[in-house]
Amino acid sequence: MGTDVEAVTVYGRAEFQDVDVGAIMRDGHPDIAEGDELIVSLVGDHARRKGRPLRIMDVGSGSGVLSELIARRLPGHQVIANDVEPALIALAEGRLLGYPDTEVFGRQFGVGHLRCGRFCAHQCRGGVRLRTRSPSACLGAGS
Repeated sequence: MGTDVEAVTVYGRAEFQDVDVGAIMRDGHPDIAEGDELIVSLVGDHARRKGRPLRIMDVGSGSGVLSELIARRLPGHQVIANDVEPALIALAEGRLLGYPDTEVFGRQFGVGHLRCGRFCAHQCRGGVRLRTRSPSACLGAGS
């Protein structure tokens, strides 16, 4: 792979350009795999309770491994992968290419990007997962 865009994180350094750290770290690491399964299960349970498709934003998605898992296991829900590292954004875009209800938001994300105020967030494996009814309305153009 490779990119002409300046690296933002350690994962964008030259030695990591052809390495999918998100996929590799899950190989043989039961805590991460179990955590992913728990997240998918909880999101699925929430969707069933709501009785409608959800929009799920995976903030700090890296290469999109968890986003892809959610999209594959819970079709019909919109999944938005978010990261700032160009190398990881490219991996996530490739990984999610075959899933029609997915997109990659490849810019810095912060609470200032939320304009509608209709979201809930919870800590998850050191990151924050947000659920919102309308990410397009919440994320300002050019943000």
